[in-house]
Amino acid sequence: MSDANEGTNPADSWSFETKQIHAGQAADAATNARALPIYQTTSYVFNDTQHAANLFGLAEPGNIYTRIMNPTQDAVEQRIAALEGGVAALLVSSGQAAETYSILNIVETGGHVVSSPRLYGGTYNLFHYTLPKLGIEVSFVEDPEDPASWQAAVRDNTRAFFGESISNPNNEILDIKGISEVAHRNGVPLIIDNTVATPYLINPLAHGADIVVHSATKYIGGHGTAVGGVIVDGGTFDWRVQRDGPDGTKTDLFPGFTTPDPSYHGAVFADLGAPAYALKARVQWLRDTGAAIAPFNAFLLAQGLETLSLRVERHVANAQKVAKFLEGHAQVESVAYAGLESSPWYQRGQELAPKGQGAIIAFEINGGVDAGKKFVDALSLHSHVANIGDVRSLVIHPASTTHSQLTPEEQLAAGVTRAWCAWPWVSRESTTSWRTSNRASQPPSETGEAVLSVSIDLNAQASDQPDWESVPDGKLVGMGIGSLPLDSGERIDNVTLAFQRWGTLSPSRDNVILTLHALTGDSHVTGPADDEHEAPGWWDGLIGPGMAIDTDEWCVISANVLGGCKGSTGPGSLASDGRPWGSRFPQITVLDQVRAEVALLDRLGIRSVGAVLGGSMGGARALEWAIEYPERVRSALVLAVGARATADQIGIQNTQIAAIKADPAWHDGDYHATGQIPLAGMGIARQIAHLTYRTEHELDERFENKPQGDEQPLLGGRYAVQSYLEHQASKLMQRFDPSSYVVLTEVLNHHDVGRNRGGVKKALNECRVPVIVGGIDSDRLYPLRLQAELAEELGNCVGGLQVVRSDTGHDGFLTEFDAISDLLKRTVELARRDA
Repeated sequence: MSDANEGTNPADSWSFETKQIHAGQAADAATNARALPIYQTTSYVFNDTQHAANLFGLAEPGNIYTRIMNPTQDAVEQRIAALEGGVAALLVSSGQAAETYSILNIVETGGHVVSSPRLYGGTYNLFHYTLPKLGIEVSFVEDPEDPASWQAAVRDNTRAFFGESISNPNNEILDIKGISEVAHRNGVPLIIDNTVATPYLINPLAHGADIVVHSATKYIGGHGTAVGGVIVDGGTFDWRVQRDGPDGTKTDLFPGFTTPDPSYHGAVFADLGAPAYALKARVQWLRDTGAAIAPFNAFLLAQGLETLSLRVERHVANAQKVAKFLEGHAQVESVAYAGLESSPWYQRGQELAPKGQGAIIAFEINGGVDAGKKFVDALSLHSHVANIGDVRSLVIHPASTTHSQLTPEEQLAAGVTRAWCAWPWVSRESTTSWRTSNRASQPPSETGEAVLSVSIDLNAQASDQPDWESVPDGKLVGMGIGSLPLDSGERIDNVTLAFQRWGTLSPSRDNVILTLHALTGDSHVTGPADDEHEAPGWWDGLIGPGMAIDTDEWCVISANVLGGCKGSTGPGSLASDGRPWGSRFPQITVLDQVRAEVALLDRLGIRSVGAVLGGSMGGARALEWAIEYPERVRSALVLAVGARATADQIGIQNTQIAAIKADPAWHDGDYHATGQIPLAGMGIARQIAHLTYRTEHELDERFENKPQGDEQPLLGGRYAVQSYLEHQASKLMQRFDPSSYVVLTEVLNHHDVGRNRGGVKKALNECRVPVIVGGIDSDRLYPLRLQAELAEELGNCVGGLQVVRSDTGHDGFLTEFDAISDLLKRTVELARRDA
């Protein structure tokens, strides 16, 4: 039985390669069979009643029932324990079961776990959603690289630390020694998922870890034929550790080990020696919840173990070559692989894993999420599967598969960006077999070294004719626009803008209408709700075939704004170091956003637009387009905005920013890697903002001072208007990133067309683009006087101020469709006239 501690094992002196074949198994005693037999049995004959009693009482090792132990399973457990340097192992039905048992074996209801946020998606789900239902809370550290961040997350009820030796899929190598020291100072064990590294590359127990888990399905099995998981007990942790209580008395941190177990004859597991942890997991959790591995699957895993070192050696050799190639490719924005000298984890990889830094290459393709999906779909040799560690070449797009259930913020906390592809690199095939399209590779060079010849044919930013024109109308497309210099003097590299298109581009490429969304809007200007947009377009019914802007005539383009969170680069995006921008995201201006849109059109081969249209923040951008790029714009519609931010607007907007920053989850803007999101603060900000979007008259007419339903405000219940505002906040909280809310609100604070142009009056006077200016008569955020100034001072305002009558205030540019339709028609008529 692999849980028995028989003292010195002769296998300890064997090499890794010998252990992977011989450890845990001699010739079969009954038949002298040399290969590991498959013991396909459910139960075992007891010699007599005393023998049976001894087995059930843990007085002697042996087999009782295959749910708990099987000889085939036992051989595999002993072999893996020997490879990891542990005293015992427990083989179970899946890697997910192994991770679950590893926690439940030591953390009881009311307990707490500190974890790295850089986790496989299934693990993140287990920790974030399932364990809390069992009364176990998990905190994801803000910076898994910083031991102080782990210490800061420790609570009185913390019972375990958890991390991945090499994280899946973003290839960060954990400081096992440093984190284990923090764990041990606090009297808790460190559990390491060693799936990606395997014991051939990293031995976590030798660096201070206490427990190791694997999804044996992956590299241990290696052939995609068996599902299994394993827990390895290091045998060195003192489960009798105590902590001083508030009254000075000592408290056992792990009473499950130090008090008699009534379900197992009063056994005290801490008295059972080094393999206490593995024994407890077997006779409690495996016995009672039954995630037993089938003997045949255990046999297949044993077959995989026999070639583990050979396979992993080839895996990492090929991965290194491919990673270097991708790093130098023009269409690849970033590569996460610790074997590259450019990686922040390169040095640690050389120290902890000198034989190789794993075989998963995560990389981001220019063009965003669609480019990543397109790359995966273009592969001919690779299989798109939810697995790693196979002898076959595999690929996956984590954001739409393994990590798809996570929110965009949670994906970033886990180190997964929307455009990433994870490439679990093949072991036995040569790199010269790699193809991404139908183009063959070159033969080996004269020196015999493989020549990597790979074409990532995505028709992305490196192409003269991007294929964005051929995607279906309304399909969200990402496009890399390169580096962007900012008004602040800073620069953002590798900028991506996500956009949608409706209609067909004319042969002369001059029938474009550019629509610009407001603060928390997005590119979805028209069309129904879909998988990428939770609501219909904000001008749905105004843009389309035969509508105010007729897409049978015009090609409408709408881009998600720079600084936002809908696929365009913003504070939640990854910077060049592979971490979210967070607080490091530079201050940007409306003009910076317009420059990004200009760069996008340049990438699309569009030099002239018929019209730019927008309201609120979109109106501010439309105004900047008309002033800064008159040679590229034939007309503009500017709605519900002014020439600069007013003191009232700045005051209201700064109050919203303060609400978000006061949320404890804000973490100075660097919350993306913590597993926390300052949604409460953003909810308050949204309620403040929404009051400015509507009118006092409308709200009082709808709600007066009525209670919400049967609630009684005098007894702590809510008012109807309060419920309404909370509902508006809740809708935003489900779709928007608080850091983008702060960045974009600050953009509006900075809005001033007179900056660096000699003042507002001069800037407006010199604008020669025909502009239609519209304002909402009930707008209290951007009152009519601001649009009146625009109409009076603009050098080519057509028709004077156009007043839209509405009871809904600032939101009138989104609700008064008849009036807005008329203004859209008049604007595109100007575009036709000046074509």
